[in-house]
Amino acid sequence: SVDLLNPWQENAANQDEQRWLDTLNAEYRKAGIAPIELLPAGESVFDRLTATAPSRITDGPLVSIVTCTHRPDWQLATSVRSVLAQSWQNWELLIVDDASGDEFAPVLDEVAAMDPRIRVLRLTENGGAYRARNEAMRHINGEFVTFHDDDDWMHPQRIEIQVQHLIKNPQYPANTSQYRRMLPNGFLSYGRRLRLLGISEVSIMFRPAQVLPVVGGFDPVRKGGDTEFRLRVGAAFGIAVPTLRNYPGLMLGRFDPASLSGSEFGDEWAHEARRLYWASAHAYHSSIAAGTRSPFVGPNPEDRQCPIPGRFLGQPNRVLDVDDVILIPGVPEGEQADLRAELALIASLRTQGRRVGVSLVVTPSYPHIRGKLPEQLHEPILNGNIALVPLTERGQAARLWSLVPEAVQFLTDDPLQYSFSEAVIVAAPGTEQTTWDRSTVAANLHRQFSIEAARVHVVSDVTAAPGPSE
Repeated sequence: SVDLLNPWQENAANQDEQRWLDTLNAEYRKAGIAPIELLPAGESVFDRLTATAPSRITDGPLVSIVTCTHRPDWQLATSVRSVLAQSWQNWELLIVDDASGDEFAPVLDEVAAMDPRIRVLRLTENGGAYRARNEAMRHINGEFVTFHDDDDWMHPQRIEIQVQHLIKNPQYPANTSQYRRMLPNGFLSYGRRLRLLGISEVSIMFRPAQVLPVVGGFDPVRKGGDTEFRLRVGAAFGIAVPTLRNYPGLMLGRFDPASLSGSEFGDEWAHEARRLYWASAHAYHSSIAAGTRSPFVGPNPEDRQCPIPGRFLGQPNRVLDVDDVILIPGVPEGEQADLRAELALIASLRTQGRRVGVSLVVTPSYPHIRGKLPEQLHEPILNGNIALVPLTERGQAARLWSLVPEAVQFLTDDPLQYSFSEAVIVAAPGTEQTTWDRSTVAANLHRQFSIEAARVHVVSDVTAAPGPSE
């Protein structure tokens, strides 16, 4: 209903900004926190966002707020302005410039001059947001630390609410708040996906003296590291990091469909690299909870304890070769799938001395974009005995195996770069023309991997597959 009342859309039926604000603020008023207002002017509707805290809190522990930026523009001022408006006044803001270049110095100098509590840390080598956050940890002074993106807006009571929750609930090592995504024109939805309330990963707040000696820091990947960090903290301390769901959107995230994250999510879709990173991290966190692996992640890539797609390492041209790749359907948390045949095939291939890899797939029967790896594969994958293969990255294998024909029947349209000499499709008798058909499977394998139809072997049992050289 908020979007229906958006007065900035073309041919808008409603031209009343206050009516739109009243609808947007219904949940804020219900939660007893300050309503959102609009400045008279700004670069966009998003940049006009403002709110006034009902009171100022001048005593209490120091909170360090870390904002990482690269090639900042006027959006950084909107982000910083929302920090200045916080009801919790005992804060410091450390802006970490991730090697933007000298031409961006005026923007950084301008925001640093907005308040004496703001400092700028300039890095000489670009390493991504999570490396920048890790470096920031060496320069902060707060009893608590939290993060804020350089193009987002935070509610003026966000810091107050999160600090007071942690003070009153010392059993929690950290907390997060909720967020809404908003387009620059004020829309809260994009395509068919409503931008409902979700976890604001960047909002995680914790006591660095308590948490960092246990978990080290953020995984120095190029993206997705904040979710991994939150889940790792929960696994390390044996209690899930709570999200303060009694309060609506304490963070409003500026949403750009063409952004790094916006281009990797869609309607019930996520890029393969995201899905593999989630699955690999879940295996790692499960081992932390079981006490078999350390939660400590140091600043260097070699400190990482789970395999990562090259796309997440800034290495999109990495090559990963194996002998056989088995397609595995991702299974949602708390559910089981009968993967005994796949596990037996993996064991048999490894006994033959073959280099084995697995790749997670999404199918109509297993449509879970956050599907997990079978528990039996956790340690072999974490140890590197089985490769986690991104089909969207370069590499080659002799043979592709699919024991779920529909995984190939509905093979993704995303551009795949991996190559295979041949494929084996294991299908139970009588299933063809019900859940899959041979011509579509063959066409998909040729389209994505250039496998000729003569090199596609359809068998009823793994043992009936011809040898790789046949």
